[in-house]
Amino acid sequence: MRLAGRDRLRVLGQLPAGGHLVAGRTRARQSRNLRLTELVRMLDDHVNQLRTDARHNYEQVVEAAIAALAENGIGATVTDIAARAGVGRATVYRSFPKREDLLAAVAAHKLEIFTVRVDEALARADAWEAFVDLLHEMAAAQVNDRVFAEVVEQLGDHPLLAPHLEAVSARMRRLLEQAKATGKMQPGLTYDQLSVLVAGTARVLADRGETDLAVWRANTDLIVRAARA
Repeated sequence: MRLAGRDRLRVLGQLPAGGHLVAGRTRARQSRNLRLTELVRMLDDHVNQLRTDARHNYEQVVEAAIAALAENGIGATVTDIAARAGVGRATVYRSFPKREDLLAAVAAHKLEIFTVRVDEALARADAWEAFVDLLHEMAAAQVNDRVFAEVVEQLGDHPLLAPHLEAVSARMRRLLEQAKATGKMQPGLTYDQLSVLVAGTARVLADRGETDLAVWRANTDLIVRAARA
């Protein structure tokens, strides 16, 4: 008796009784799909871990740069920053290919903090008092941080920095309008005029090497009196 192909395979034990070749192929395909799904999941986990590590390194380097610049000024080296962050120089350069990128990131970090402070000022009931307090905070922050103003002046159009400067500018303009609405601020004072007063005063005091907070406060009071109605 001549056996058909399927029966011949069944006799040889290569096809389960009552089964089909199609069923075997389906199971094989399902197994491959499961393995592929697991591989994709493992790759996703690995990529996410790499992103987490990269973000951690980025934050560590920025924090280290803030400390190094505060201690050594604009001359702080990448070697010093890497050592403070506990990473190699190559890790610093992976996050910040150029020194300017790192300086801009540090300034952007400080501007993020300042943006929050301006938002808090905007939410206060008395915008004039909020404005005055904010000017004094700015002066106090610059007493021992001359690098920030220098970086902003030199790298203001850097892609990491420009959006933060625009955000601060927009909020400060709103604060000025709210302060004018109280009747306590000169109605004709513009944001550009205020910027000249604040930046000019800071530049003179910084160039002089002034670190006495009382002197910075006294000069800030002069700006406040010039802005008062």
